[in-house]
Amino acid sequence: LLSQSAGRLFRLLSVHAGPDISRNAAASLLGVRRREVRQLLAELTSARLLVEHYPGRYDMHDLVRVYAAELSASLDGDEERCEALGRLFDHYLISAQRAQLRLHPLYLPAEPPPPRAGVTPEDCADQASAMTWFTEERQVLASAVKHAATTVSLRAYAWELALRQQQFFQLSGAYHDWAALMRTALQTAREQRDVSAQARTHRSLAGAYHFMRHHEQAIEHLTSTCALFHQL
Repeated sequence: LLSQSAGRLFRLLSVHAGPDISRNAAASLLGVRRREVRQLLAELTSARLLVEHYPGRYDMHDLVRVYAAELSASLDGDEERCEALGRLFDHYLISAQRAQLRLHPLYLPAEPPPPRAGVTPEDCADQASAMTWFTEERQVLASAVKHAATTVSLRAYAWELALRQQQFFQLSGAYHDWAALMRTALQTAREQRDVSAQARTHRSLAGAYHFMRHHEQAIEHLTSTCALFHQL
């Protein structure tokens, strides 16, 4: 039998849309300290409900995730699941903010609002560790942007998370992924009628198209950027 805390973590992991999860992200999801979540993850791994497929990173079989979701729907309230998801997105946003600053971006991103209580963000020491973090979380962050784009309460995270990956995409040469993620962010900003977000995502898309040598598209997006900033 699982402990009460391990059972709660198991159920709440079902709200995570990414392919796997790190220890610190799991701690943020549950709202506990790193030391406590390490013990809970070990308990779930011993019970074969999770697999530590890479040191400090855990994944869950799809059928097990469905079972966890069913348990969560019956035992956890909507508010609890919403708060857990909010802490998880705060974790990724604050972590991405700190990591991108280590990459010395041309445009300094504004400091996001303080995270919810219980969030344990990453803190990269230098540029190398920031690149490593973005690489390890690349698929998770892409899933988070897509999830936010389709969830009303999370919409702003779609462009805020996407914009904070720009420098990583530029340095790693992942221009097509950069453009694809930013198109999702731009569409979400348009749906929300957020002029500032539209301006910033247009500008980022221009950068992606520039490095892809699609110069006419880059100029189109820069023109839209200028018009939106003028409107503001």
